[in-house]
Amino acid sequence: MHPYSSSCESRVKWIGGLGAISVPVAFALAQQVKASGADALWFVDYPSVLGIFGFSYGAFEVIVWRLLERIGLISTPYLGGEWVVYGKSSHDGFQNSWEGSAIIRQT
Repeated sequence: MHPYSSSCESRVKWIGGLGAISVPVAFALAQQVKASGADALWFVDYPSVLGIFGFSYGAFEVIVWRLLERIGLISTPYLGGEWVVYGKSSHDGFQNSWEGSAIIRQT
């Protein structure tokens, strides 16, 4: 597999790391709320591990991935955006060229 495919090993490590960090962050946040004496409304709950993970995963996808790629901690390039593509087909012996566009939403 190419390093930019979705099944690369570094992606699993980063997502696993986010999951592992989410547990103590959610616990610490719940302890802070309890220590402050704040009484939450019955329909408001403390952010759960899944909520913390969802927030950190969203931030990772939008911001952190690009920053870590720039400093070399992630080898998977961010390819999202609008691209103009050019090509030739072997079907006609590479005689005719074509042009198109592609929109990549990398998540």
